[in-house]
Amino acid sequence: MFDAFLATPSIRSDVKSRSFLDLIGSTPTGPSYGFRGIFSGFNVLDSTPSLLNFIVKEAESCGRELAEKIGIVAAYAIAPPPPSTPDRSVPYVPFNMYYAWLNSTYDKAARASAKTITDAAIAEGQAVAPDATVYPKDAMFDTPLERIYGENLPALRALKRKVNPLNVMDLAGGFKI
Repeated sequence: MFDAFLATPSIRSDVKSRSFLDLIGSTPTGPSYGFRGIFSGFNVLDSTPSLLNFIVKEAESCGRELAEKIGIVAAYAIAPPPPSTPDRSVPYVPFNMYYAWLNSTYDKAARASAKTITDAAIAEGQAVAPDATVYPKDAMFDTPLERIYGENLPALRALKRKVNPLNVMDLAGGFKI
């Protein structure tokens, strides 16, 4: 099933089972200098064969149509929860997309690819609600804080007012509470 996906032309390939730390360390940061980039993510109920096949087709399409024109890099990752995850009534599986490209004229193309995959998951019945929470590491830069922190946002804002009244931590980057 994954042969076609693994055969997708790439600048670099290092596919294997690995720890999260190893995955982060394997990211080629040098070659991405000067690229524009976004992360986009959502949670699905199941990484079904039809959704995985759709992602393979989207990756192939993205590679064929855009790689030579704009130097795009696209990475798609589904992270099934480890067996140690507590049992929940809705066991979402995080899905993350990373895009990097050179030319600002293609900013919309990266967003469109993310939306295409999200729409495919919804079309097959996945519970990808527009207001479902998103992990901060998977959230696109303009994701509303309510989608990241959910009902905890008021408490986090109160905590921020108490421990960070001068907004020193806002200098660190990331999502601003």
